Amino acid sequence: MRLGACDSVVLLTDLYLSRPIAPRPVILIRTPYGRAGAWGLFARGFAQRGYNVVIQSCRGTFGSGGDISFSAEAEDGRAAADWIVTQHWSNGEIGTFGPSYLSFVQWALASTHPPQLKAMAIQIMSADRSRSYYPGGTFALDNALTWTYLMANQERSWLVRMRMQSQSQRELAPVFLHLPILDADVRATGHEVPYYRSWLEHRPGDEFWRRLDFTPLLREHDVPTSFVGGWYDYFLPYLLEDFHTLAGRGVDTQLLVGPWPHASPAGLLTGFREGLSWFDFHLRHDEHRRPTAPVRIEVMGGGGRRSLPGWPPAASMRRWYLQPGGYLSEMAPVASEPERFRYDPANPTPAVGGTSLSSNSGPRDNRSLEARADVLTYTTSLSTGTWR
Repeated sequence: MRLGACDSVVLLTDLYLSRPIAPRPVILIRTPYGRAGAWGLFARGFAQRGYNVVIQSCRGTFGSGGDISFSAEAEDGRAAADWIVTQHWSNGEIGTFGPSYLSFVQWALASTHPPQLKAMAIQIMSADRSRSYYPGGTFALDNALTWTYLMANQERSWLVRMRMQSQSQRELAPVFLHLPILDADVRATGHEVPYYRSWLEHRPGDEFWRRLDFTPLLREHDVPTSFVGGWYDYFLPYLLEDFHTLAGRGVDTQLLVGPWPHASPAGLLTGFREGLSWFDFHLRHDEHRRPTAPVRIEVMGGGGRRSLPGWPPAASMRRWYLQPGGYLSEMAPVASEPERFRYDPANPTPAVGGTSLSSNSGPRDNRSLEARADVLTYTTSLSTGTWR
């Protein structure tokens, strides 16, 4: 199916209708990653549970016209939402679904205040797009180049994509050292990438990024919104802020945080299950699908899942002090000579695991990193647990 966007750009769209064909709630999925694969499976799963589903390729991707444009997503999404409610298989209510960029376009659509939007399922994404590439205010070259490399190769054959994905970390390693970083896009993809260069040319807070920051919407947003995040996802601190803002205003919302990095298959599957339950409750009014608690978290280290009345949870504070010899204690330290290390910018400490967008993210063995001469670690005694 070929739908017109806000400026007559043609956007390719697939439709999944639940049988028998009848007016039903519609799940809208807008994605730059293609309409097949996991997204097609999720669309089929929603349809099998009694929803009609519209899945659309964002402009500039997988056959849709135009070029990738973050600033066009609000009006493109609204054009799709307005078309949906004119169809005989729509009951006039829409839920939006999808992780990462697919959540960004949900916030973009919500910013147009469509009356047909009745529920949202946000996963691993902030309402402020600049936080993708300037977390903490510093340009995240790993995130920017990894995503640029992914987008440049995602429409190639399945075999080529798998090979390039497995080799991406090795392929990009020399590119991360290239200067100036404005030209790193050519090294990574073989050509200039306008959106990558825009990220570097514009700093957080300027007009370019303000148009992609939907956090002001949270002050008036009243659509029931589900949040799913991962402890190893670099968006998590900002997702928690968004949840806290909506929950504090009394908006119907829920939060689930599990042990996943960004785009973890287990996290994506959990996001689908949570989204399905959320839509069943809010679009089909199935009381049996009411959330069991406003907040559920997975405690790392085998602590299991806990239900909480809100976020952040109640907690007490413990103060720890760095001690001579690499120890960590609750006792104030005695006077001693400072411990030193020498930093060589030509041989920087690598990121091993953690919250990057690359395949390096997640829990990793850091012992080789901690053994470097330019890394200091401080550890408690075994009787108090290990804190570093």
